[in-house]
Amino acid sequence: MTHTFLDISKAVLNLIFPVYCQGCGEPLGYDNDLFLCRKCLEKLTPFSDGYCPADNVYPFLEKTCHCCIYDGLVRELIHKFKYEKKLFLKRAFVQLLHGLFAAKMADKGIETIISVPMLGPDERVRGFNQSEILAKGLSKKTDIAYKNALKKNFATNAQAGLRRAQRLTNVKDAFSCRKQIDIRDKRVMIIDDVFTTGSTINECAKALKTGGSGAVFAMTLARGI
Repeated sequence: MTHTFLDISKAVLNLIFPVYCQGCGEPLGYDNDLFLCRKCLEKLTPFSDGYCPADNVYPFLEKTCHCCIYDGLVRELIHKFKYEKKLFLKRAFVQLLHGLFAAKMADKGIETIISVPMLGPDERVRGFNQSEILAKGLSKKTDIAYKNALKKNFATNAQAGLRRAQRLTNVKDAFSCRKQIDIRDKRVMIIDDVFTTGSTINECAKALKTGGSGAVFAMTLARGI
């Protein structure tokens, strides 16, 4: 009887508040909390085994890993998340990050999870910091403490559309550690949505190292190609 009532309730909810896949538009069950159908989930394939940066390119990072290639469906979903405020997609994104963490980062002894910060006015305009949402979600999944350890010091131009050299100059010294947050000797992991040239995350890692952190790792949803 209880199952019948629940089934009827779900059927009614599907009629009143239909749920659709954010990738292809396919109707979904009301209890699908990822908002993606199986076919679209299968398209979110891993980027690679992980990417180990060369010391002379990203001298402040031990290792970076990326869930997917920033193209096609992945790019579309991240755009919806960031610019159309479809924050419910965080469940699917955090699931991807958690899977990659379990496979590639769980043995690194990471003690603190940190997000790439936004400047206060920029965050107020957007209404949220997508990197912070992802980092806090992964923190809950892994039971690793999240700390708001970084701050952005000044406004920078959008990285999209800039050449590599311009990106490096654009974010140079843009980040610093919050003095009240103790990350001394902590092995930390930076979370962000997209890794393109790596200049932003490398600058964040430099700030963490300057603040006394131990090894710095990074993980993102997608890597540009």
